[in-house]
Amino acid sequence: MASNSQLRMAFVLPSASTDGKSIVPSHHPIMTATFAAVARRTGAEVMVIDAALQGLSPAEVAKKLGQWKADWVGFVPCEYRRELSLETTLETARLLKLSSEFVFVGVLNVPRGDLPARRCVEENTLDFVVFGDAEPAIELFAKHADSPPRGVLWRKNGILEEDFAAPVVDWTDLPVPAWDLFEHTAYRPSAHRYRKLPLLPVFASRSCPYGCDFCPQSLFNPSQKHSARPPAHVVAEIVALIAKYKVREIEFYDPTFAVRREDAMQICTLLQKLEEPIIWSCYTRCDLLDEELVQQMAKAGCHTILMGVESGDTTVLNRTQKELSHDVIRQAFALCQKYNIDTIASFIIGL
Repeated sequence: MASNSQLRMAFVLPSASTDGKSIVPSHHPIMTATFAAVARRTGAEVMVIDAALQGLSPAEVAKKLGQWKADWVGFVPCEYRRELSLETTLETARLLKLSSEFVFVGVLNVPRGDLPARRCVEENTLDFVVFGDAEPAIELFAKHADSPPRGVLWRKNGILEEDFAAPVVDWTDLPVPAWDLFEHTAYRPSAHRYRKLPLLPVFASRSCPYGCDFCPQSLFNPSQKHSARPPAHVVAEIVALIAKYKVREIEFYDPTFAVRREDAMQICTLLQKLEEPIIWSCYTRCDLLDEELVQQMAKAGCHTILMGVESGDTTVLNRTQKELSHDVIRQAFALCQKYNIDTIASFIIGL
């Protein structure tokens, strides 16, 4: 990795295929945008490539990175609700290494214990891997860390080093995601859940404390990691998105909105005080909704809630370990109807 004072750090959402197939993802890359904002705030020069959106092959991505003379490249194959295999990441890394022996290449936001990613570093295909939340590691990378940050396995000077401790994110200190580095209006919002454009997402919390056995969140964000940002910081980010990007709607990307009821109530109170009202949607569980909360969400601009019903068969529903009854589901949908909030019932076919 280069020793100059300002790193040239590139964040890459990998190609969708080896031939550069173009896709239009249904979710904005909020993790990558946050990583880029952390690096830029720390003083790095930052570049972002969404190879799948742009229809770039691994060879084309490697060429762009080489022309930009990147010192450090972090691939994000596990973006929020867009999980790709390591295949195109590794192909791009191999081509990039052939053109530049000085670039430091790895993957970010990988589930803890992911063996394929670990083997890539052990076999010297990649220089590093960040297990878990990557923001703290990115900040230290930008500051030229001499030892591996928490949750990082790296090969430095030919030697494997690792800090096994789980990363700890300071939720009070996250910058607004760097959406200006993306063609953010090119992404499609979640179908049937938006009313106005432009729209951008926000995280009020990460992970989910529930143990539904069908949910991929348990792989990427285990239940014990559930954590929430201070409500005032969440609303401050929304205000910044309105001012800078002229957004007219927010989509909360929390896997489960309102796990912490008082935080959700406070967010609603703060949103109701905005000079420029904003509308929004979210995902949540039926058993987290009560009449007071639903009423306040409606007053704060919530127009749609997606809730997981999963199955109309009680035996099948119980098998999912969702710990939810059909009576509670009916009550939640009735409350939303009472306060004119649209609902989307999510079912899993084939359980």
